[in-house]
Amino acid sequence: MLGCGNPASHRGHGRKCVHRGSGGSSGFHSNFVFVPAYRDDAAPLRSWTWISAAVSSTWATGGGNPNNAANYALIEFADQRSATGNLIALGAITGWLGWETQGLDDNHTSKLGYACNLDNCEKMQNITSGGAVNIMVPNLALYGSDAREGSEGSAWVQNFQVPQLGRGTGSNPESNRLVGVTASYLPYPGQRQLASILDSRWVDVYNTACARRTGNCL
Repeated sequence: MLGCGNPASHRGHGRKCVHRGSGGSSGFHSNFVFVPAYRDDAAPLRSWTWISAAVSSTWATGGGNPNNAANYALIEFADQRSATGNLIALGAITGWLGWETQGLDDNHTSKLGYACNLDNCEKMQNITSGGAVNIMVPNLALYGSDAREGSEGSAWVQNFQVPQLGRGTGSNPESNRLVGVTASYLPYPGQRQLASILDSRWVDVYNTACARRTGNCL
């Protein structure tokens, strides 16, 4: 998800930011809720409340321009009780994506999100595109996509699929790896989305979240 995007909204209505892009530790927003598998006002996997959030220092001091070199964030969500009373983590319900830094060079990705110009933000969209990517300074990639507002904060996943026996081929054969996060979109006639590419700053955000509590990262 984004430093600024729509992570607080399961429908994608409006622009919900993790951090406003200035103010340091005082710049964080709050009251984040995640509704996995949300579709047409249904929440089959419950709603999950947040504990903490982390953003890159590049975003936190960047002034709020969405086209930031490291416009991504990570939110920790609280465990819930199962029907038998045991504590269960969000990832045990939804599963996990892997991630890969510098993985958007000439890659094919699935862009997942609730774009409001497609099904009124009520259904998750999977928009795929690939080929030679337009790498922009600083650390941004431009891909073809018709997703518009509400898509900010969406995951760009390489080889999004049910894992199979054996391995794929090519320079990036691993499946289900986050390689970018939608920072903004270019409307018609551009029909493109812009993503911050995961790099060492993402690793710093990830490690910060992992260190907060035993078991956050497996």
